[in-house]
Amino acid sequence: MTRLQQIRSSCGIFALIFAGACGPADGESSASCEGLLPGDLVITEVMANPPGEDSGNEWFELYNASGRELDLAGLVLVASRSDGTDAKKHRMATTKLPGGTYFVVGSMLADKLPAHVDYGYGATLGTLRNETGRLALTCGDVTVDEVSYKDAKDGAAKGFTGARAPDYLGNDDATSWCNATAEFAPGQKGSPRSANEACPGGPSPTTCNDGGTPRDIVRPKVGDLVISEVMTSPKRVSDTTGEWFEVYVARDLDLNGVTLGTVPGTVKATLTSADCLQAKGGSWLIFARGKEAAQNGGLPWVDHVYGFALASVGTLYLGLGTAEVLDLVTWTSSKEGTASSLDPRRTTAQDNDDPLAWCRATATYGAGDLGTPGAENSACPVVVTQGKCLDGEAVRDIVKPVSGQLVITEIMANPDAVDDSVGEWFEVLTTADLDLNDLEVGITPGTVKTTLKSIECLKASSGTHVVFARNSDGELNGGLPQVSHLFKFDLLNSTGGLFVGMGGAVLDVVTYSKTTAGAASSLDPGASTPEANDLSENWCAATSPYGAGDQGTPGAASKPCP
Repeated sequence: MTRLQQIRSSCGIFALIFAGACGPADGESSASCEGLLPGDLVITEVMANPPGEDSGNEWFELYNASGRELDLAGLVLVASRSDGTDAKKHRMATTKLPGGTYFVVGSMLADKLPAHVDYGYGATLGTLRNETGRLALTCGDVTVDEVSYKDAKDGAAKGFTGARAPDYLGNDDATSWCNATAEFAPGQKGSPRSANEACPGGPSPTTCNDGGTPRDIVRPKVGDLVISEVMTSPKRVSDTTGEWFEVYVARDLDLNGVTLGTVPGTVKATLTSADCLQAKGGSWLIFARGKEAAQNGGLPWVDHVYGFALASVGTLYLGLGTAEVLDLVTWTSSKEGTASSLDPRRTTAQDNDDPLAWCRATATYGAGDLGTPGAENSACPVVVTQGKCLDGEAVRDIVKPVSGQLVITEIMANPDAVDDSVGEWFEVLTTADLDLNDLEVGITPGTVKTTLKSIECLKASSGTHVVFARNSDGELNGGLPQVSHLFKFDLLNSTGGLFVGMGGAVLDVVTYSKTTAGAASSLDPGASTPEANDLSENWCAATSPYGAGDQGTPGAASKPCP
C-alpha cells in the first residue's frame, strides 16, 4: 500500500465519524500542527471551476517544500473572498506527507475520492469562487501560505509556473500563474499531484545562480544521463519512502528543468531551483521517495526527492520539458528487496535499453535490502545466452509456447475513461505452464511491434489471464488491477487485429471490425481456443466495470456472452 493509499484509507475511517469530509471540522479537537513554518507548504494549483457542477469537484494542490515529512494534523484550510471576508475553514485530520510531495485536497466525500485527489474536505469550505478568491493554510497563529486567484477558466486549473521551484513568496506573484493546457482527464486540464507546466512569459528557466552569479544552464543531452539502478519494491521499508533509482552522469551539467515520469510526455516531477543543480561527470545520483535514512532503508544520501510510485512492471524516463526524452528504461519484473542493476560495463543510454544488460543486485546497503545506490554497480554475475533465462539463481532453457497454448481473450482498443495511448490493453490466456521470453506481438502477422525481452524467466502458469498494457501506472491506465507486460504500439479502434507469436511463427491471431468506446472486446470463456476466437460470434462487448469506469475483466475470466 502506498503512502497516499494509506492516507485515503485513514480518511475513509474519519469519514464515518465526521460526515461530509475527511477530518474534523474547524474548531473541533485535533492533533496539533505545531512546528509548521511559513513556506513549509506551498499552494501550487487551484481547480476552482471544474467542468460541469462545481460542488464536489473542486480541488487545490499543496507541495511539501520543507524537505522533511510533515504531519498535517490540525492544519486549517481556509477559503474566502479575495479580501479575506466570508471565510470558511476545515481542520485536517492526521495526514503524513513526505518531503517533496504534491498533495491534492478536494471538495469530495472521503469515500468518493477520484484518482487525482488525496484528501476530501467535503462541503466544509463551500464552493470556491470563480471570479476572485483566496486560499490559505494556517497553523494556529502561523499563516503557512496564502494565495489569491481570479478568473478561473472552466475546466482548467490555474497553476504556479513549473519553471520555478514551489515557493510561498514566489506564488504571491500573479504573473507566475497561468491556466493549464494539458488534460489529465477527459475535459479537465491540470497536473494534480505532479509538477506544473511552465507558464509562457514567466521567469526564464534558461539561467541559474552559481554561487550568487547568474549563468546559462548547462543542459544535458541524450547520453549524458543514464538510468543505472531501480528499486521498485523495497523489503525493509515501505514503498512510499523506500523506492529509489540511480542515474549515472556522463559529463558536468545542470539538472535544472530535467523532468521525470513513467510515460514520456507525461511529466510527474520537474527539477527546479533558482540555484544551479550541478552534477559532476562520473558521479551517481540518487533519486528517492524519502529523504530520511530511517524511512528510505538507509540510503547513503539523497540528491533529489520525487513523489510518484514505481510499478513492479513499468517504465521510467528522464527528459527535458514534455517533448525530449533523455533516457528511458522498461523492466518486466521486480524482486522484493532487490534493486535492478545495470551492468557497469554497459553504462550508456543505448545499452540500458537491453534487458540482458540488467541483473539483480547482490550487495547489501543500509537496512539490509540489496543494491549499490550512489556507487558503481557490481558486474552482473550470470551470462544468459539466447534461448535461455534465469530462474532464481539457475539458468535454464526457455519453455516456449506452442500452438494452442496462448489464446487472445480480451482486447481494450478504445478506452473511454483515459486516453488510448495509456489505457489500451489486451489479455492472453495460457493453457500450459510456459515462459513468455521472446514473445512477439503486433497488429499484422509478420510485422512484430513488441518483443518481450528479459534476462529472467517470464513464467506464466496454466490458466493465467496475462494482461498486456500500454502503461502500468494504475492512475494513468484507467485503473487496471494488474499489468504483467507492456507493449508499445497503438491498437486500432476499427478494422483491427492482434497476434502473438514466437520466432516468426504465429501462435494466435484475431481480427475485429469495430469496437465499443469504453468496453473491451471479450471472448466467451467457452470459446477459449485459437480456433474458436477466430469467429466473431464468440466475441461481445464486456459489461463488468473496472478501475476508472471502463468495462472489462482484465486478468480474470470473461463473463459469458449473451
